[in-house]
Amino acid sequence: MNERLDYLYRQYISNDYSDDELQEFTEMLNNPAEQQHLATLMDGTWDELKANGLRDITADKANDIYFSVTANRQIKPKNNYYWIGIAATLFLAALFGIYFYLPGRHSAKPTSFITQKTKPVTEVLPGADRAVLTLGNGKQVILNDTKTNAITIQPDVVVHQNKTGLVYAVNKTSLQQPAALSYNTITVPKGGQYQLSLTDGTQVFLNAGSALTYPAKFSGNTREVTLKGEAYFEVAKNPAMPFKVNVVEKQQIEVLGTHFNVKAYADEAAVNTTLLEGSVKILSAQNQVVLKPGQMAVNHPAKNITVKTADLDEVMAWKNGVFIFNNENIVGIMQKVARWYNVDVVFKGDMANVNFTGNYSRQKSLNNLLKSIALINKIHFVMEGRSVTVIAK
Repeated sequence: MNERLDYLYRQYISNDYSDDELQEFTEMLNNPAEQQHLATLMDGTWDELKANGLRDITADKANDIYFSVTANRQIKPKNNYYWIGIAATLFLAALFGIYFYLPGRHSAKPTSFITQKTKPVTEVLPGADRAVLTLGNGKQVILNDTKTNAITIQPDVVVHQNKTGLVYAVNKTSLQQPAALSYNTITVPKGGQYQLSLTDGTQVFLNAGSALTYPAKFSGNTREVTLKGEAYFEVAKNPAMPFKVNVVEKQQIEVLGTHFNVKAYADEAAVNTTLLEGSVKILSAQNQVVLKPGQMAVNHPAKNITVKTADLDEVMAWKNGVFIFNNENIVGIMQKVARWYNVDVVFKGDMANVNFTGNYSRQKSLNNLLKSIALINKIHFVMEGRSVTVIAK
């Protein structure tokens, strides 16, 4: 069997294979008995790359290939770190729409893991920094570029838009009396993300499909905001004014100064609150819990909040610019994909046992991500414009 894998591997990276050989090679990738030998072959290809010189291969491309090849498999080349962060090979390049060149090699053949109905084929690009700011008077400001203009929210509050997001500041030079409490809402659409700094110095990072409502300037005994969707908070410490995050009709989070992530999308059953630093209290109609760093509170409707150990890398992946899927079901994966790439998703067939493990940069196109996921050989994708149909095999 190893001799056959050797042959198919060589045919593939030489771009000299038939459709039947490609199908056979893909099936062998999913055979646990062959994965140790495949790791050895990958090490050999790495040595060949070093001997020929590494040309036009970036760390991002290496990361894409490594995690796609090893997804859901126990393939562990000795040169793990080289594959992840330094360079990659021609190996499986065609499966991900990436073309590498070495002396005497030609571009790889296309595959059929995705059906493209739109002609010519267009890449669905990732999301970007974009949002809409709605002021207390109803006026809306589009936030999707790097303008640095100052916006006077009220006599004693000014907001600046810069390259990192929106920054609120108290205008200490204003001679006018402070205005009555006025609320602003920042709405991040599908295909977007945004960052803002509130007047107390609290930093908020909003994920796609999210909205935050907050006072233009905090006053009184508490600092309260309302969240829909997902956000990461770095709360400025102020024991005299506790910070509270309200998730409408679901829960309230009370903090003094801490770092935490809240995921509260309307189309997901539970609200997940994950603590990275400090301490938070979470209250629902059923019960309340206090989290320690590294813990996640899971709040299902009409049930007690439960606490479990969190995978912080997975929770914070969106803020760090990556997708991390740990044996995650395709339905949950495509929810994240739909928000970030601003696409509609339709499922056909039973998806109960379709899971995927892998890492992927959020700055890459949707087309390449779907090709990587399709390697599990349980689903097929059909793309038409901004619509994706997931079909179980």
